[in-house]
Amino acid sequence: MRTPAPRVNLSTLLSSDLSPRAARRAWPLLVLLHLALIAGAVFSTSNAFDETAYLAEGLLVLRNGDFARTAVRQPPLPEFAAAVPCLLLGCPTPPDHLPKDSQRSGFEFLYRGTRPPARLLVLGRLAMLVFPLALGLALFAWARRLWGAEAGLIALFAWAFHPSFLANGALVANDYALAAMSFCTLYALWRWQEAGETRWAALTGVFWGLALACKPPALLLAPALALGALLARRPAGERVRAALLACVCASATLASVYGGTDLAHWFRNVDNRLFQSSQHGFGTFFLGAMRPQGSPFFYAVSLLVKTPLGWLLAAAAAAAAFFRRGFPDRRALAPSLLFAVLLFLAASASRTQAGNRYLLPLYAAGCLWIGGLWQDRRRRPLLALGLLWSALSTMSVFPHPLSYANELVGTRGLRRVFGESDVDWGQDLPALARWQRRHPQARLTLCYFGLADTGMWGVRAQLLPIQPLQVMGANRELVHPVGPGREVLAMSATALQQHPLRELFSWDREGPGPVEDVGGSIFLWDVTERPDIHRRLALWYRAFGWSRHEARELAQAGALETPPAPRH
Repeated sequence: MRTPAPRVNLSTLLSSDLSPRAARRAWPLLVLLHLALIAGAVFSTSNAFDETAYLAEGLLVLRNGDFARTAVRQPPLPEFAAAVPCLLLGCPTPPDHLPKDSQRSGFEFLYRGTRPPARLLVLGRLAMLVFPLALGLALFAWARRLWGAEAGLIALFAWAFHPSFLANGALVANDYALAAMSFCTLYALWRWQEAGETRWAALTGVFWGLALACKPPALLLAPALALGALLARRPAGERVRAALLACVCASATLASVYGGTDLAHWFRNVDNRLFQSSQHGFGTFFLGAMRPQGSPFFYAVSLLVKTPLGWLLAAAAAAAAFFRRGFPDRRALAPSLLFAVLLFLAASASRTQAGNRYLLPLYAAGCLWIGGLWQDRRRRPLLALGLLWSALSTMSVFPHPLSYANELVGTRGLRRVFGESDVDWGQDLPALARWQRRHPQARLTLCYFGLADTGMWGVRAQLLPIQPLQVMGANRELVHPVGPGREVLAMSATALQQHPLRELFSWDREGPGPVEDVGGSIFLWDVTERPDIHRRLALWYRAFGWSRHEARELAQAGALETPPAPRH
Protein backbone atom coordinates (compact mmCIF):
# COMPACT_ATOMS: atom_id res chain seq x y z
CA MET A 1 0.00 0.00 0.00
CA ARG A 2 1.46 3.34 -1.14
CA THR A 3 1.91 5.98 1.54
CA PRO A 4 0.28 9.27 0.49
CA ALA A 5 2.69 12.17 -0.01
CA PRO A 6 2.55 14.73 2.77
CA ARG A 7 0.73 17.93 1.94
CA VAL A 8 2.55 21.20 2.17
CA ASN A 9 0.42 23.97 3.61
CA LEU A 10 1.81 27.34 2.51
CA SER A 11 0.15 29.20 5.36
CA THR A 12 1.59 26.79 7.93
CA LEU A 13 5.01 26.95 6.32
CA LEU A 14 5.08 30.77 6.43
CA SER A 15 3.83 30.80 10.01
CA SER A 16 6.78 28.76 11.24
CA ASP A 17 9.88 30.57 12.44
CA LEU A 18 13.24 30.43 10.71
CA SER A 19 16.13 29.21 12.81
CA PRO A 20 18.61 31.93 13.90
CA ARG A 21 21.43 30.05 12.22
CA ALA A 22 19.61 30.01 8.86
CA ALA A 23 18.84 33.72 9.18
CA ARG A 24 22.50 34.51 9.86
CA ARG A 25 23.41 32.69 6.66
CA ALA A 26 20.65 34.24 4.54
CA TRP A 27 20.99 37.96 5.21
CA PRO A 28 24.50 38.37 3.71
CA LEU A 29 23.24 36.61 0.58
CA LEU A 30 20.44 39.15 0.15
CA VAL A 31 22.85 42.05 0.57
CA LEU A 32 25.26 40.50 -1.94
CA LEU A 33 22.38 39.82 -4.32
CA HIS A 34 21.38 43.48 -4.21
CA LEU A 35 24.95 44.57 -4.89
CA ALA A 36 25.24 42.04 -7.72
CA LEU A 37 22.04 43.32 -9.35
CA ILE A 38 23.36 46.88 -9.13
CA ALA A 39 26.64 45.71 -10.67
CA GLY A 40 24.65 44.14 -13.52
CA ALA A 41 23.14 47.54 -14.30
CA VAL A 42 26.55 49.21 -13.88
CA PHE A 43 28.07 47.08 -16.66
CA SER A 44 25.00 47.27 -18.93
CA THR A 45 24.40 51.00 -19.26
CA SER A 46 26.15 54.11 -20.57
CA ASN A 47 26.66 57.18 -18.43
CA ALA A 48 23.57 59.05 -17.33
CA PHE A 49 23.27 62.79 -17.93
CA ASP A 50 24.97 64.14 -14.78
CA GLU A 51 27.51 61.40 -14.14
CA THR A 52 30.33 62.89 -16.22
CA ALA A 53 30.11 66.22 -14.38
CA TYR A 54 30.03 64.53 -10.96
CA LEU A 55 33.12 62.47 -11.75
CA ALA A 56 35.04 65.52 -13.03
CA GLU A 57 33.98 67.74 -10.12
CA GLY A 58 34.93 65.13 -7.54
CA LEU A 59 38.36 64.48 -9.04
CA LEU A 60 39.17 68.17 -9.48
CA VAL A 61 38.34 69.02 -5.85
CA LEU A 62 40.24 65.99 -4.54
CA ARG A 63 43.25 67.14 -6.56
CA ASN A 64 43.32 70.86 -5.76
CA GLY A 65 41.06 71.14 -2.68
CA ASP A 66 39.61 74.36 -4.09
CA PHE A 67 35.81 74.48 -3.88
CA ALA A 68 35.67 78.07 -5.14
CA ARG A 69 37.40 77.35 -8.43
CA THR A 70 35.41 74.23 -9.20
CA ALA A 71 32.03 75.71 -8.26
CA VAL A 72 30.63 72.37 -7.06
CA ARG A 73 26.85 72.51 -7.38
CA GLN A 74 26.01 69.90 -4.74
CA PRO A 75 27.51 68.74 -1.44
CA PRO A 76 30.49 66.70 -2.59
CA LEU A 77 30.67 63.46 -0.57
CA PRO A 78 29.22 61.16 -3.30
CA GLU A 79 31.40 62.84 -5.92
CA PHE A 80 34.47 62.26 -3.77
CA ALA A 81 33.62 58.57 -3.36
CA ALA A 82 33.19 58.08 -7.12
CA ALA A 83 36.38 59.98 -7.96
CA VAL A 84 38.67 57.98 -5.65
CA PRO A 85 39.40 55.26 -8.27
CA CYS A 86 40.22 57.96 -10.85
CA LEU A 87 42.58 59.55 -8.33
CA LEU A 88 44.30 56.22 -7.61
CA LEU A 89 44.69 55.53 -11.33
CA GLY A 90 46.43 58.87 -11.82
CA CYS A 91 43.86 60.20 -14.30
CA PRO A 92 44.66 63.65 -15.72
CA THR A 93 43.04 66.62 -13.98
CA PRO A 94 39.79 67.65 -15.71
CA PRO A 95 39.78 70.86 -17.77
CA ASP A 96 39.98 74.19 -15.91
CA HIS A 97 36.79 75.59 -17.46
CA LEU A 98 34.75 73.40 -15.11
CA PRO A 99 33.17 76.33 -13.18
CA LYS A 100 31.73 77.71 -16.40
CA ASP A 101 30.58 74.46 -17.99
CA SER A 102 30.79 71.36 -15.84
CA GLN A 103 28.95 69.24 -18.40
CA ARG A 104 31.48 70.00 -21.13
CA SER A 105 34.36 69.42 -18.73
CA GLY A 106 32.89 66.11 -17.67
CA PHE A 107 32.43 65.04 -21.29
CA GLU A 108 36.01 65.94 -22.17
CA PHE A 109 37.35 64.26 -19.04
CA LEU A 110 35.56 60.98 -19.73
CA TYR A 111 35.75 60.79 -23.53
CA ARG A 112 38.85 62.80 -24.46
CA GLY A 113 41.19 61.52 -21.77
CA THR A 114 43.81 58.80 -21.91
CA ARG A 115 41.76 56.17 -20.05
CA PRO A 116 38.95 54.08 -21.58
CA PRO A 117 35.69 55.88 -20.70
CA ALA A 118 33.76 52.71 -19.89
CA ARG A 119 36.44 51.63 -17.41
CA LEU A 120 36.45 54.99 -15.60
CA LEU A 121 32.67 55.02 -15.44
CA VAL A 122 32.48 51.46 -14.10
CA LEU A 123 35.12 52.11 -11.45
CA GLY A 124 33.37 55.28 -10.30
CA ARG A 125 30.05 53.49 -10.10
CA LEU A 126 31.47 50.52 -8.23
CA ALA A 127 32.99 52.88 -5.66
CA MET A 128 29.46 54.11 -4.97
CA LEU A 129 28.47 50.62 -3.76
CA VAL A 130 29.62 51.66 -0.29
CA PHE A 131 26.28 53.44 0.13
CA PRO A 132 24.02 50.46 -0.77
CA LEU A 133 26.18 48.31 1.51
CA ALA A 134 25.73 50.75 4.41
CA LEU A 135 21.96 50.91 3.88
CA GLY A 136 21.60 47.14 3.71
CA LEU A 137 23.57 46.58 6.90
CA ALA A 138 21.66 49.26 8.82
CA LEU A 139 18.30 48.02 7.53
CA PHE A 140 18.88 44.42 8.63
CA ALA A 141 20.38 45.45 11.96
CA TRP A 142 17.45 47.72 12.83
CA ALA A 143 14.71 45.28 11.79
CA ARG A 144 16.44 42.37 13.54
CA ARG A 145 16.82 44.24 16.81
CA LEU A 146 13.20 45.34 16.71
CA TRP A 147 11.42 42.19 15.56
CA GLY A 148 13.93 39.37 15.01
CA ALA A 149 16.02 37.96 12.19
CA GLU A 150 13.04 36.95 10.04
CA ALA A 151 11.72 40.50 9.97
CA GLY A 152 15.22 41.64 9.02
CA LEU A 153 15.23 39.26 6.07
CA ILE A 154 11.83 40.49 4.91
CA ALA A 155 13.01 44.11 5.10
CA LEU A 156 16.12 43.19 3.10
CA PHE A 157 14.05 41.35 0.48
CA ALA A 158 11.78 44.37 0.04
CA TRP A 159 14.90 46.52 -0.44
CA ALA A 160 16.97 44.12 -2.57
CA PHE A 161 14.47 43.99 -5.45
CA HIS A 162 13.20 47.56 -5.37
CA PRO A 163 13.76 49.03 -8.88
CA SER A 164 14.46 52.57 -7.65
CA PHE A 165 17.31 51.36 -5.45
CA LEU A 166 18.72 49.20 -8.26
CA ALA A 167 18.50 52.04 -10.78
CA ASN A 168 20.06 54.76 -8.66
CA GLY A 169 22.59 52.48 -6.99
CA ALA A 170 24.16 51.97 -10.42
CA LEU A 171 24.81 55.70 -10.97
CA VAL A 172 27.37 58.24 -9.88
CA ALA A 173 24.80 60.42 -8.15
CA ASN A 174 23.86 61.60 -4.67
CA ASP A 175 20.34 60.24 -4.20
CA TYR A 176 21.21 56.74 -2.94
CA ALA A 177 23.93 58.25 -0.76
CA LEU A 178 21.38 60.53 0.91
CA ALA A 179 19.01 57.61 1.50
CA ALA A 180 21.77 55.51 3.07
CA MET A 181 23.21 58.19 5.34
CA SER A 182 19.81 59.49 6.48
CA PHE A 183 18.69 55.95 7.33
CA CYS A 184 21.91 55.33 9.27
CA THR A 185 21.25 58.60 11.14
CA LEU A 186 17.80 57.44 12.20
CA TYR A 187 19.12 54.01 13.17
CA ALA A 188 21.82 55.54 15.37
CA LEU A 189 19.17 57.79 16.93
CA TRP A 190 17.05 54.77 17.83
CA ARG A 191 20.05 53.00 19.35
CA TRP A 192 20.64 56.05 21.54
CA GLN A 193 16.96 56.05 22.52
CA GLU A 194 17.23 52.45 23.64
CA ALA A 195 20.65 52.39 25.28
CA GLY A 196 21.33 56.02 26.17
CA GLU A 197 24.99 55.54 25.31
CA THR A 198 27.05 58.58 24.40
CA ARG A 199 28.65 56.84 21.43
CA TRP A 200 25.27 56.48 19.72
CA ALA A 201 24.49 60.16 20.19
CA ALA A 202 27.88 60.95 18.62
CA LEU A 203 27.26 58.51 15.76
CA THR A 204 23.87 60.11 15.16
CA GLY A 205 25.68 63.39 14.59
CA VAL A 206 28.37 61.80 12.41
CA PHE A 207 25.84 60.16 10.12
CA TRP A 208 23.77 63.33 9.99
CA GLY A 209 26.88 65.26 8.96
CA LEU A 210 27.54 62.70 6.21
CA ALA A 211 23.93 63.00 5.05
CA LEU A 212 24.27 66.79 4.92
CA ALA A 213 27.43 66.29 2.86
CA CYS A 214 25.38 64.25 0.36
CA LYS A 215 22.37 66.46 -0.35
CA PRO A 216 20.60 69.48 1.25
CA PRO A 217 17.27 67.65 1.98
CA ALA A 218 19.12 66.03 4.90
CA LEU A 219 18.20 69.23 6.76
CA LEU A 220 14.73 67.70 7.09
CA LEU A 221 16.25 65.20 9.51
CA ALA A 222 16.37 67.93 12.15
CA PRO A 223 12.65 67.69 13.10
CA ALA A 224 12.88 63.89 13.09
CA LEU A 225 15.89 63.96 15.41
CA ALA A 226 14.09 66.41 17.69
CA LEU A 227 11.09 64.08 17.83
CA GLY A 228 13.35 61.16 18.65
CA ALA A 229 14.89 63.09 21.54
CA LEU A 230 11.45 64.01 22.89
CA LEU A 231 10.24 60.39 22.71
CA ALA A 232 13.33 59.01 24.44
CA ARG A 233 12.72 57.85 27.98
CA ARG A 234 15.69 59.81 29.29
CA PRO A 235 16.10 62.67 31.77
CA ALA A 236 15.79 66.12 30.21
CA GLY A 237 19.41 67.00 30.93
CA GLU A 238 20.65 63.84 29.23
CA ARG A 239 18.55 64.57 26.16
CA VAL A 240 19.92 68.11 25.91
CA ARG A 241 23.52 66.90 26.24
CA ALA A 242 22.94 64.23 23.60
CA ALA A 243 21.39 66.78 21.22
CA LEU A 244 24.32 69.17 21.64
CA LEU A 245 26.81 66.34 21.11
CA ALA A 246 25.01 65.24 17.94
CA CYS A 247 25.02 68.81 16.55
CA VAL A 248 28.72 69.23 17.31
CA CYS A 249 29.59 65.91 15.65
CA ALA A 250 27.44 66.73 12.62
CA SER A 251 29.13 70.11 12.19
CA ALA A 252 32.60 68.61 12.59
CA THR A 253 31.86 65.83 10.10
CA LEU A 254 30.45 68.25 7.54
CA ALA A 255 33.41 70.60 7.97
CA SER A 256 35.87 67.73 7.52
CA VAL A 257 34.26 66.82 4.18
CA TYR A 258 34.83 70.42 3.06
CA GLY A 259 38.44 70.38 4.18
CA GLY A 260 37.77 72.23 7.42
CA THR A 261 37.94 75.67 5.79
CA ASP A 262 35.38 75.78 2.99
CA LEU A 263 32.14 75.18 4.86
CA ALA A 264 30.72 78.40 3.39
CA HIS A 265 30.35 76.52 0.11
CA TRP A 266 27.91 74.13 1.74
CA PHE A 267 25.61 77.05 2.53
CA ARG A 268 25.87 78.17 -1.10
CA ASN A 269 24.91 74.66 -2.19
CA VAL A 270 21.90 74.76 0.13
CA ASP A 271 20.86 78.17 -1.18
CA ASN A 272 21.21 76.97 -4.76
CA ARG A 273 19.44 73.63 -4.39
CA LEU A 274 16.77 74.32 -1.76
CA PHE A 275 15.85 77.92 -2.36
CA GLN A 276 16.76 79.14 -5.83
CA SER A 277 16.04 75.91 -7.72
CA SER A 278 12.97 75.09 -5.64
CA GLN A 279 11.48 78.53 -6.16
CA HIS A 280 12.21 78.94 -9.87
CA GLY A 281 12.26 75.35 -11.09
CA PHE A 282 13.41 74.18 -14.52
CA GLY A 283 10.36 72.52 -16.03
CA THR A 284 9.07 68.99 -15.57
CA PHE A 285 7.45 66.62 -18.05
CA PHE A 286 4.38 65.19 -16.35
CA LEU A 287 1.25 63.50 -17.70
CA GLY A 288 1.94 64.34 -21.32
CA ALA A 289 2.98 67.99 -21.02
CA MET A 290 5.86 70.20 -19.93
CA ARG A 291 5.03 71.95 -16.65
CA PRO A 292 7.36 74.91 -15.98
CA GLN A 293 6.42 75.08 -12.28
CA GLY A 294 6.02 71.38 -11.63
CA SER A 295 2.88 69.84 -10.15
CA PRO A 296 1.83 69.14 -6.54
CA PHE A 297 0.70 65.67 -7.69
CA PHE A 298 3.99 64.69 -9.34
CA TYR A 299 5.35 62.55 -6.50
CA ALA A 300 1.99 61.03 -5.62
CA VAL A 301 1.69 59.73 -9.18
CA SER A 302 5.36 58.73 -9.08
CA LEU A 303 4.69 56.53 -6.05
CA LEU A 304 1.74 54.90 -7.82
CA VAL A 305 3.54 54.30 -11.12
CA LYS A 306 7.24 53.80 -10.34
CA THR A 307 6.78 51.51 -7.32
CA PRO A 308 6.03 47.77 -7.70
CA LEU A 309 2.42 47.22 -6.76
CA GLY A 310 3.22 44.34 -4.39
CA TRP A 311 5.72 46.52 -2.50
CA LEU A 312 3.28 49.43 -2.47
CA LEU A 313 0.46 47.35 -1.01
CA ALA A 314 2.77 45.91 1.66
CA ALA A 315 4.03 49.38 2.65
CA ALA A 316 0.47 50.74 2.74
CA ALA A 317 -0.58 47.87 5.03
CA ALA A 318 2.40 48.55 7.31
CA ALA A 319 1.64 52.29 7.44
CA ALA A 320 -2.00 51.56 8.29
CA ALA A 321 -0.94 49.11 11.00
CA PHE A 322 1.37 51.76 12.47
CA PHE A 323 -1.63 53.77 13.67
CA ARG A 324 -3.24 50.80 15.40
CA ARG A 325 -2.38 49.92 18.96
CA GLY A 326 -1.16 46.47 18.10
CA PHE A 327 1.73 47.61 15.91
CA PRO A 328 5.03 46.92 17.73
CA ASP A 329 7.54 49.66 18.56
CA ARG A 330 5.68 52.65 17.16
CA ARG A 331 7.93 54.93 19.19
CA ALA A 332 10.99 53.56 17.37
CA LEU A 333 9.50 54.26 13.94
CA ALA A 334 7.98 57.69 14.59
CA PRO A 335 11.10 59.71 13.57
CA SER A 336 11.46 57.77 10.31
CA LEU A 337 7.77 58.32 9.56
CA LEU A 338 8.08 62.06 10.24
CA PHE A 339 11.15 62.34 8.00
CA ALA A 340 9.40 60.44 5.17
CA VAL A 341 6.31 62.67 5.40
CA LEU A 342 8.35 65.88 5.48
CA LEU A 343 10.45 64.73 2.54
CA PHE A 344 7.38 63.88 0.48
CA LEU A 345 5.66 67.18 1.26
CA ALA A 346 8.79 69.23 0.54
CA ALA A 347 9.39 67.44 -2.75
CA SER A 348 5.76 67.89 -3.80
CA ALA A 349 5.80 71.61 -2.97
CA SER A 350 9.08 72.22 -4.81
CA ARG A 351 9.15 73.57 -8.35
CA THR A 352 12.17 71.39 -9.07
CA GLN A 353 10.73 67.90 -9.48
CA ALA A 354 13.54 65.83 -10.90
CA GLY A 355 12.19 62.33 -10.50
CA ASN A 356 11.34 59.37 -8.32
CA ARG A 357 14.95 59.25 -7.08
CA TYR A 358 14.07 62.02 -4.60
CA LEU A 359 11.89 59.49 -2.75
CA LEU A 360 14.64 56.96 -1.97
CA PRO A 361 14.77 57.87 1.77
CA LEU A 362 11.02 57.25 1.92
CA TYR A 363 11.46 53.84 0.29
CA ALA A 364 14.20 52.93 2.79
CA ALA A 365 11.85 53.66 5.69
CA GLY A 366 9.10 51.71 3.93
CA CYS A 367 11.30 48.60 3.73
CA LEU A 368 11.78 48.77 7.50
CA TRP A 369 8.05 49.09 8.12
CA ILE A 370 7.38 46.12 5.83
CA GLY A 371 9.74 44.06 7.97
CA GLY A 372 7.63 44.92 11.02
CA LEU A 373 4.49 43.67 9.28
CA TRP A 374 5.96 40.14 9.31
CA GLN A 375 5.13 39.98 13.02
CA ASP A 376 1.46 39.45 12.11
CA ARG A 377 1.37 35.75 11.26
CA ARG A 378 -2.05 36.05 9.61
CA ARG A 379 -0.66 38.46 7.02
CA ARG A 380 2.46 36.50 6.19
CA PRO A 381 1.07 34.62 3.13
CA LEU A 382 -0.23 37.81 1.52
CA LEU A 383 2.95 39.71 2.41
CA ALA A 384 5.13 36.97 0.91
CA LEU A 385 3.06 36.92 -2.30
CA GLY A 386 3.19 40.72 -2.54
CA LEU A 387 6.98 40.81 -2.21
CA LEU A 388 7.39 37.95 -4.68
CA TRP A 389 5.18 39.84 -7.15
CA SER A 390 7.33 42.91 -6.59
CA ALA A 391 10.56 41.01 -7.26
CA LEU A 392 9.22 39.39 -10.46
CA SER A 393 7.95 42.75 -11.69
CA THR A 394 11.36 44.35 -11.12
CA MET A 395 13.29 41.54 -12.78
CA SER A 396 11.05 41.73 -15.85
CA VAL A 397 12.85 44.94 -16.89
CA PHE A 398 16.36 44.08 -15.67
CA PRO A 399 19.02 45.33 -16.45
CA HIS A 400 17.07 48.53 -17.19
CA PRO A 401 15.51 49.42 -13.82
CA LEU A 402 15.68 53.18 -14.47
CA SER A 403 12.77 52.94 -16.91
CA TYR A 404 10.70 50.68 -14.65
CA ALA A 405 6.94 51.22 -14.47
CA ASN A 406 4.48 48.92 -12.75
CA GLU A 407 1.49 47.23 -14.32
CA LEU A 408 -0.70 50.35 -14.09
CA VAL A 409 1.24 52.01 -16.94
CA GLY A 410 3.85 49.62 -18.28
CA THR A 411 7.28 50.46 -19.65
CA ARG A 412 5.97 51.46 -23.07
CA GLY A 413 3.50 53.92 -21.55
CA LEU A 414 5.89 55.50 -19.05
CA ARG A 415 7.27 58.04 -21.55
CA ARG A 416 3.84 59.69 -21.70
CA VAL A 417 3.79 60.16 -17.92
CA PHE A 418 7.36 61.03 -16.84
CA GLY A 419 10.67 62.03 -18.37
CA GLU A 420 14.40 62.32 -17.75
CA SER A 421 15.65 60.32 -14.75
CA ASP A 422 12.38 58.39 -14.48
CA VAL A 423 12.63 57.05 -18.04
CA ASP A 424 15.53 58.26 -20.12
CA TRP A 425 18.75 59.75 -18.78
CA GLY A 426 20.90 58.67 -21.73
CA GLN A 427 21.71 55.28 -20.20
CA ASP A 428 20.81 52.79 -22.93
CA LEU A 429 23.45 53.22 -25.66
CA PRO A 430 24.88 49.71 -25.04
CA ALA A 431 21.40 48.24 -25.56
CA LEU A 432 21.04 50.23 -28.78
CA ALA A 433 24.43 48.94 -29.96
CA ARG A 434 23.27 45.37 -29.31
CA TRP A 435 20.11 46.05 -31.33
CA GLN A 436 22.23 47.41 -34.18
CA ARG A 437 24.40 44.28 -34.19
CA ARG A 438 21.22 42.21 -34.60
CA HIS A 439 20.08 44.44 -37.50
CA PRO A 440 23.30 45.25 -39.40
CA GLN A 441 21.51 46.28 -42.61
CA ALA A 442 19.37 49.00 -41.01
CA ARG A 443 20.50 52.62 -41.45
CA LEU A 444 20.02 54.21 -38.04
CA THR A 445 19.22 57.88 -37.40
CA LEU A 446 19.46 58.76 -33.71
CA CYS A 447 18.11 61.66 -31.66
CA TYR A 448 19.91 61.05 -28.38
CA PHE A 449 19.35 62.70 -25.01
CA GLY A 450 22.49 62.36 -22.96
CA LEU A 451 26.13 63.35 -22.56
CA ALA A 452 27.95 60.42 -24.11
CA ASP A 453 29.98 59.82 -27.25
CA THR A 454 27.55 57.49 -29.03
CA GLY A 455 30.29 56.03 -31.22
CA MET A 456 32.41 54.98 -28.26
CA TRP A 457 29.52 52.84 -27.00
CA GLY A 458 29.38 50.94 -30.31
CA VAL A 459 26.51 52.84 -31.96
CA ARG A 460 26.90 53.86 -35.61
CA ALA A 461 24.20 56.36 -36.46
CA GLN A 462 23.42 59.61 -38.24
CA LEU A 463 22.76 62.03 -35.41
CA LEU A 464 19.90 64.46 -34.94
CA PRO A 465 21.11 67.48 -32.94
CA ILE A 466 19.54 68.57 -29.66
CA GLN A 467 22.37 70.61 -28.18
CA PRO A 468 26.10 70.76 -29.04
CA LEU A 469 27.33 68.40 -26.31
CA GLN A 470 24.90 65.69 -27.36
CA VAL A 471 26.28 65.44 -30.90
CA MET A 472 29.99 65.40 -30.14
CA GLY A 473 32.03 62.35 -30.97
CA ALA A 474 32.62 59.75 -33.63
CA ASN A 475 29.17 59.99 -35.30
CA ARG A 476 29.14 63.79 -35.69
CA GLU A 477 30.00 63.76 -39.42
CA LEU A 478 28.27 60.54 -40.42
CA VAL A 479 25.67 61.01 -43.21
CA HIS A 480 23.80 58.03 -44.65
CA PRO A 481 23.86 57.46 -48.41
CA VAL A 482 20.68 58.05 -50.41
CA GLY A 483 19.04 54.96 -51.80
CA PRO A 484 16.95 51.89 -51.06
CA GLY A 485 17.29 50.04 -47.78
CA ARG A 486 15.72 49.84 -44.37
CA GLU A 487 15.81 53.10 -42.40
CA VAL A 488 15.12 53.29 -38.66
CA LEU A 489 14.65 56.42 -36.59
CA ALA A 490 15.62 56.08 -32.92
CA MET A 491 14.39 58.75 -30.52
CA SER A 492 15.25 59.09 -26.84
CA ALA A 493 12.08 59.46 -24.79
CA THR A 494 13.25 62.74 -23.24
CA ALA A 495 14.07 64.18 -26.68
CA LEU A 496 10.51 63.45 -27.77
CA GLN A 497 9.17 65.23 -24.70
CA GLN A 498 11.27 68.29 -24.16
CA HIS A 499 12.86 69.58 -27.34
CA PRO A 500 11.44 72.89 -28.69
CA LEU A 501 11.04 71.26 -32.13
CA ARG A 502 9.04 68.32 -30.77
CA GLU A 503 5.97 69.51 -32.72
CA LEU A 504 7.78 68.37 -35.86
CA PHE A 505 7.24 64.87 -34.53
CA SER A 506 3.55 65.12 -33.72
CA TRP A 507 3.13 61.94 -35.76
CA ASP A 508 4.32 60.11 -32.64
CA ARG A 509 1.13 61.17 -30.90
CA GLU A 510 -1.17 61.04 -33.93
CA GLY A 511 0.02 57.99 -35.84
CA PRO A 512 1.15 54.47 -35.03
CA GLY A 513 3.52 54.04 -32.14
CA PRO A 514 7.09 52.81 -32.28
CA VAL A 515 7.77 49.36 -33.63
CA GLU A 516 10.24 48.57 -30.86
CA ASP A 517 11.92 50.03 -27.78
CA VAL A 518 15.42 49.62 -26.43
CA GLY A 519 15.72 49.49 -22.64
CA GLY A 520 12.41 51.31 -22.30
CA SER A 521 14.11 54.65 -23.02
CA ILE A 522 14.92 54.69 -26.76
CA PHE A 523 12.05 54.13 -29.21
CA LEU A 524 12.41 52.95 -32.80
CA TRP A 525 10.28 53.76 -35.85
CA ASP A 526 10.64 52.17 -39.28
CA VAL A 527 10.74 55.16 -41.67
CA THR A 528 11.78 53.25 -44.79
CA GLU A 529 8.63 54.24 -46.68
CA ARG A 530 7.94 57.57 -44.95
CA PRO A 531 9.03 60.53 -47.13
CA ASP A 532 7.00 62.85 -44.89
CA ILE A 533 9.21 61.99 -41.91
CA HIS A 534 12.38 62.50 -43.94
CA ARG A 535 11.16 65.98 -44.87
CA ARG A 536 10.55 66.73 -41.19
CA LEU A 537 14.06 65.57 -40.42
CA ALA A 538 15.35 67.95 -43.09
CA LEU A 539 13.54 70.84 -41.34
CA TRP A 540 15.17 69.80 -38.07
CA TYR A 541 18.63 69.82 -39.63
CA ARG A 542 17.96 73.18 -41.29
CA ALA A 543 17.14 74.74 -37.91
CA PHE A 544 20.61 73.73 -36.67
CA GLY A 545 22.45 74.61 -39.86
CA TRP A 546 23.44 71.05 -40.73
CA SER A 547 23.28 71.49 -44.51
CA ARG A 548 24.77 68.12 -45.53
CA HIS A 549 22.30 66.22 -43.39
CA GLU A 550 19.42 68.38 -44.61
CA ALA A 551 20.32 67.72 -48.24
CA ARG A 552 20.50 63.98 -47.58
CA GLU A 553 17.04 63.83 -46.02
CA LEU A 554 15.50 65.89 -48.84
CA ALA A 555 17.13 63.63 -51.42
CA GLN A 556 15.88 60.50 -49.61
CA ALA A 557 12.36 61.92 -49.45
CA GLY A 558 12.51 62.73 -53.15
CA ALA A 559 13.71 59.24 -53.99
CA LEU A 560 10.82 57.72 -52.05
CA GLU A 561 8.26 60.02 -53.73
CA THR A 562 9.56 59.32 -57.24
CA PRO A 563 7.63 56.44 -58.78
CA PRO A 564 9.79 53.57 -59.99
CA ALA A 565 10.55 53.45 -63.69
CA PRO A 566 8.28 51.05 -65.65
CA ARG A 567 9.76 47.75 -66.71
CA HIS A 568 9.97 47.00 -70.43
